[in-house]
Amino acid sequence: MRIYKYTTLVAVVILAALLMPTSSMPTVTVAHMDKFVHFGMFTFLTLTLCWENYIYVKQLPQMNKAVSFLCIFAVLTELLQYLSEYRTFAIGDIMADVIGITFGIFIANMICKFKKNRN
Repeated sequence: MRIYKYTTLVAVVILAALLMPTSSMPTVTVAHMDKFVHFGMFTFLTLTLCWENYIYVKQLPQMNKAVSFLCIFAVLTELLQYLSEYRTFAIGDIMADVIGITFGIFIANMICKFKKNRN
């Protein structure tokens, strides 16, 4: 079994950031900044997963499995926020997560195509 240590580390850091009390977060006045943060975190998580899979098997992961895993993780993070006292559930956050996952897969595919064309 492959151990995705960097993907796991990134997922744990994301989970910690998403469950951290908002009072300990810096105040930002940019509208919908949290959506950009969700997008960025899940893009990075997706790229990390694709990169680690590429290291282990020299190809991108099966996208249906990767997308399913990452989307389930996104929904679970929002459910955990709903259950916490100091965070809230937002469907917009899940949408930003899924868009970030999609963008990460797009970038990973573009990188692989670029590498193949160079060889």
